[in-house]
Amino acid sequence: MRLTSAAARLLRSDGSVVVPPGAAAALLRMLDRELSAGAARNGGGGRSAELTAVAEALAASALGDWPTPHGVELVDLLTYAGRVGCSTSYARRLARAGRIDARRIGHRWLIVVPTAHEDTQEAQSA
Repeated sequence: MRLTSAAARLLRSDGSVVVPPGAAAALLRMLDRELSAGAARNGGGGRSAELTAVAEALAASALGDWPTPHGVELVDLLTYAGRVGCSTSYARRLARAGRIDARRIGHRWLIVVPTAHEDTQEAQSA
């Protein structure tokens, strides 16, 4: 396969592809749409850990202008809801209302939460 020079710059020797930040959000939306359609076709089967990691990396790249200070992490809506013990619909309402630090990329909400390490340090100092 013959690549354009722009495409060749994005392809690494190990076969991985570098995704420019400007393309990350669009690629994440396409990935989410395809995964949702695939889940509907096969009865709601979950995504692999590898695809979840790709989606998280794309979201982080798309959020390049959104600072995440040391001691916090970005989690998806399902992870956040599980951690705080609420439904995903309630967590979504909190995000939409601006009651939690969250940002929407395509159909995906990402929420800023303290890392477990930071929680432990705060508990020890209290």
